[in-house]
Amino acid sequence: MAGREDAEAGEPALIQLPACRIVTVRELCEQVGALANAQVRFVARLESIDCVQGSATFEDNGARVVVDTSLLAVSQQPSRVGGLYSVMGEVEVDDATGAEALRVRARIVRAVEGLDTSLWEQALAIRRQYDARVASA
Repeated sequence: MAGREDAEAGEPALIQLPACRIVTVRELCEQVGALANAQVRFVARLESIDCVQGSATFEDNGARVVVDTSLLAVSQQPSRVGGLYSVMGEVEVDDATGAEALRVRARIVRAVEGLDTSLWEQALAIRRQYDARVASA
């Protein structure tokens, strides 16, 4: 194993994370069951922060998602309400209450202020067309 040899040679071992599925917040809310335990990435505006609970609420085009920020370092915590952020993390679904409760456990949160969100959505649509064409070939 190359990672093991590197670690033995004093090099830090690389951690391989699964690829993130790029989604919109609305898709995330509509496809809760299909995305359970999936790694996702989305762009949304920070609506509120709850430092005591270690969570933040993000909104995009009327859809909202709660994000668990407890794994983030203090310097990585989203801090500007109304700011635009890219969030990467794992979808967690708690259906013990009978209703599916969606939550994303954030691994990375980055400020992306200045991003043209309509262009981002267009690029996402083009990427999905390409992926569908490659998958059918």
